[in-house]
Amino acid sequence: MTQEDRLLSAIARHDDFIRRAVRILAADKRGDPLPEDALFHENELKAFDASLSDTAVDLAGAFVSEEEWVSPVRFAYRNGYGKPGMGWVKEFHAGLLISKRYFEALLSKFARNVHYGDTMHVGVAGVVLGPSATAGEISLENSQIVGELQGCDPKSLADDLDRLRSAMKAEAVTAEQDVDVAKVASAAIAARNGDVSSVIGHLAGVGRWCLDVAGKIAPELATAALKAMLDLDKG
Repeated sequence: MTQEDRLLSAIARHDDFIRRAVRILAADKRGDPLPEDALFHENELKAFDASLSDTAVDLAGAFVSEEEWVSPVRFAYRNGYGKPGMGWVKEFHAGLLISKRYFEALLSKFARNVHYGDTMHVGVAGVVLGPSATAGEISLENSQIVGELQGCDPKSLADDLDRLRSAMKAEAVTAEQDVDVAKVASAAIAARNGDVSSVIGHLAGVGRWCLDVAGKIAPELATAALKAMLDLDKG
């Protein structure tokens, strides 16, 4: 497996866990039973932690300090231990977002342009967030919006996201913005396939400029999806 393949695999695993965390938190916010197929289990978390640690060390060529990267599992235990309710899951979600950006930054060092699924994924140039960074810009506090999206018409959401993707593509000028376009494209594909619950996960880490573009073309459902990821009150 090439370095790019290992990084893409790690990023995809982050995306899967992010989607599951979103589903758990949204269900908890609504007072619904937690989705059994989304729950995290101790053995898979241990395996995830070990796999990410091995990948980080192997690709960096040395031990990676916690000033550069920390496993989202350890991040969650450190910051969510003892917190009531879904406190651990919220911290795990925040750790996943931070860790994913670290691996995306590594990806940019190995390849500027790599295929990620059915879309072109361009490495995030120079974006490295350590464990001391906050996930304030990407928040699940607006879980009510997440719940509302899960009850929307998938085709309408997909159409909105496609419009947003086209508008963003026309304005994108940096590698980071290209990544955001790819994320919106992935979210649109998920919505068109009827997988609304994974849309928010695909949008994890998008920049605030996406919301600015959405405001110009006013796609209601796509804007709601973006707001579910961006904590506008902390700008």
